[in-house]
Amino acid sequence: SGLTGQYGGNYGPPAGFDWDEGSHDEPVQDDRSLEDYNVQSRVDDFVTAAKQQAAETRGNHVMFTMGSDFQWSNALSYYENLDRIIKYINIDGRVHTRYSTPWQYVQAKQREAVAWPIKTDDFFPYADGAHQFWTG
Repeated sequence: SGLTGQYGGNYGPPAGFDWDEGSHDEPVQDDRSLEDYNVQSRVDDFVTAAKQQAAETRGNHVMFTMGSDFQWSNALSYYENLDRIIKYINIDGRVHTRYSTPWQYVQAKQREAVAWPIKTDDFFPYADGAHQFWTG
């Protein structure tokens, strides 16, 4: 048995939270002396994304996958922004966020004792072209 599903979209970061090389998403600027200080707006954006993702699953835990194909070429920028957003999200308190793993996420979902639908028929792989199957 296993826990499977998908959040309507991709496995990349939520819109506005891609801080990799070449991305134009707004970084988390927490220096109050700078003109582009934006902690509250970035926190608000993240909370909105978390609530949208939560509406697509059962239970209280969601997982943001923060990457996609050919990403993390600038891991320093990514981690600096993730560290900041995690810090300020948790200070804000509307949602709680942390670094995690898929295994920890599945364990958290299992502890919630949520009733999950049972799928007994076949799973078909996704294809985006002839002979181009995404089977994981």
